[in-house]
Amino acid sequence: MSAAITLAQYVKKRTGVPLGHKDSLRNMLTRSLGACSFYLFWRYWNPVWSYYLSRYVMKPCNDIMPVWCAVVVTFAVSGALHDLAVSLVKLKPLFFLLLGLQ
Repeated sequence: MSAAITLAQYVKKRTGVPLGHKDSLRNMLTRSLGACSFYLFWRYWNPVWSYYLSRYVMKPCNDIMPVWCAVVVTFAVSGALHDLAVSLVKLKPLFFLLLGLQ
């Protein structure tokens, strides 16, 4: 991902409409669920989440480690953040990521 791209540009590129547009969710779901490959599914799924993971996790990790390792770290960070969100909603700690590593 280019360092110069903004969140608004990234979302428009992935959904075809500006950030916050009324059709943004519909376009994301249509493009991702209608994708012809797993790779394309992830290209269109949740562009805001993807933007921040790419910019603040994948890119810095990729600068200091092999791509495969940066992908694993990015996946782990995403899982940990999802665990944190569920833990906050449930008001108890949950660690699905750790269960997946066993």
